[in-house]
Amino acid sequence: EQLSIYYIRFLHSDSECEAAAKEIAHLLGNFDVHFYAHCAGSAVALKILQFLEKSQSHFVKQCILGASIPFRSIKTINVWRYVPDWLLKKILIKAGAPAKFLNSSNGSHYLNQFRKDTDFAIQFFADYQIKINCAISIITGKNDLFTKSSRHPEDLWKEYVTNITRIDCINTPTHYFQTENSDLLAQ
Repeated sequence: EQLSIYYIRFLHSDSECEAAAKEIAHLLGNFDVHFYAHCAGSAVALKILQFLEKSQSHFVKQCILGASIPFRSIKTINVWRYVPDWLLKKILIKAGAPAKFLNSSNGSHYLNQFRKDTDFAIQFFADYQIKINCAISIITGKNDLFTKSSRHPEDLWKEYVTNITRIDCINTPTHYFQTENSDLLAQ
């Protein structure tokens, strides 16, 4: 069995997601594809899936949404735009983001990317067009600063997806469990 990893980062528009969907269909159309998306990146994955499903590409077998809940309560206002850099950095470090990146000379770049990611996610959830039909698994972290208050994530996701196949809350210390607890996540 062959395994390929296709990594997408920093897509912030519908046209970029459509281009990624076309590239994925071209490169991986003969394979079973599984998506993993984390936090605000879930909006990017779902937007790509919308384009793939619209084009009748049925090779996506599963999408795993980690540390993610829809940004419904704030609709089109990105509160992260109004949080000063020093406070946003403190919040992200408390959530488990690597302090070495945020405190580096590129720290402001990471904060800006975070804001762009959340801008796209908020807009996606405010303007969603079609429900995703592929199998969706939702994984949250027990101590995730951003999702721990969501006791029933399936209720939040029902508006956006039709096929929730699995919901897990794993015992991880932070929001960024895809790097810190990758073995637990893989299980």
